[in-house]
Order: sequence, then C-alpha cells, then structure tokens
Amino acid sequence: MTQLIQAQPQIQKNFSFITSITGVGPITATELILLTENFQRINSARKAAAYAGVCPYTSQSPLSNQSKSQIAPAHLCQDHLHS
Repeated sequence: MTQLIQAQPQIQKNFSFITSITGVGPITATELILLTENFQRINSARKAAAYAGVCPYTSQSPLSNQSKSQIAPAHLCQDHLHS
C-alpha cells in the first residue's frame, strides 16, 4: 500500500496531511483515502467529520424551541473510523 501511496503525488500529499493529525495513523488515513476516493466524494472537513461519525450536529424541530445535539446516525457514517 505504501508504494501505491508514494506513486501518486496527490494521494501522498493527502496521506501526509491526514497522518499529521494527532491520533490518525496510516491505517485510518489509508481507509479514509480509499473510502472517499482521495477526498473526491467528500470535499470539506465538516463532511469528513460527519462521515467518520465524530462531528456532533444540532437538530431542532420547527415546532420546538429546544435543540438537541447528536452524532450522525450510524447508517450515515463509518463508525469504525472513530476511536
């Protein structure tokens, strides 16, 4: 896998960027690159965090003044990516 990553400059750049984040190792970085097609399917940090299931978001009913923070539902994210 290392040879494939090093053979593609854009993938190598993204791999280096991702692994510079504390707690993200080569396996998680490789999986993110594969699952997102080198971030062609997900083009923002917010979308990537939601995809990984680590980004809380607020939902509010139009009929209620109360809001509720939650993590994206399991069917929308890759739970195995968050630690």
